[in-house]
Amino acid sequence: TDTGGSTRVPASYAGLWGLRTTHGLVSAEGLVPLHPAFDTVTWLAFDAATFERVAAVLLPPSDFTPTRVLVPQDAWDLADPVFAEPLQRARDALATLLHTEPQTLRVAGDTPLADWRQTYATAGAHEGWATHGAWITEHQPVFGAAIGARWKTASAVTDEAAATARAQAATVRSQVRALLGTDSLAVLPSAASLAPRRDADPTDVDAVRLRTMSITCIAGLAGLPQVSLPLTLPDGTVLGVSLLGPAGSDLALIRLAVQLQGTLNAQHR
Repeated sequence: TDTGGSTRVPASYAGLWGLRTTHGLVSAEGLVPLHPAFDTVTWLAFDAATFERVAAVLLPPSDFTPTRVLVPQDAWDLADPVFAEPLQRARDALATLLHTEPQTLRVAGDTPLADWRQTYATAGAHEGWATHGAWITEHQPVFGAAIGARWKTASAVTDEAAATARAQAATVRSQVRALLGTDSLAVLPSAASLAPRRDADPTDVDAVRLRTMSITCIAGLAGLPQVSLPLTLPDGTVLGVSLLGPAGSDLALIRLAVQLQGTLNAQHR
């Protein structure tokens, strides 16, 4: 599943194909929920052919035919410098494939994406505690420090704060969907950094996680599909570049991402 980025981010870290499906497009029946308003069912794959084969089985047809490529500069600015060149290559290759000029903008306007991340965190935490709080309170399970701290924070989110966050989330959803319309896609980093080292300082890892979630929350709040395609840099580094599309465009978005990866790989042969 992908709720806040749990498929897109590991895909980027490990050089895999990953996806956040349009919210509700693939049934979540039988799965344990975390944040029901954001949970999506998805999959990871090592190669494009397998990823696309699964898509053809699980996803409905899509007639999405993009004519605009959007560059959300505020999301790009949150990623480490290593993402700059791959993002630019993807942007340029897409512009060529679609015979269009990229349009640079700020997806959140004058609002920092960190504020959107907080909206997601507040609404999601309240839902998570409503779903699991009674069991946690009764059984007192032992969590890792970071997860335990998040559950403690979730337990303190008031109904009023959650209602405000849900209203803000609805505004974001409308704003992003209007921006994309039915004919646009956005190119953005799948994460803010490369995979963190196992011996990295936990404080540093958490700071990067917050930057990453400021990127991944865009699709989450809007309920939109985002495909992470893996790119390998000349030095062997792997990272993910993502395409974000309108609701229900999942299958067409995946096929375009596969085409894009083929183009980018051909450029580096």
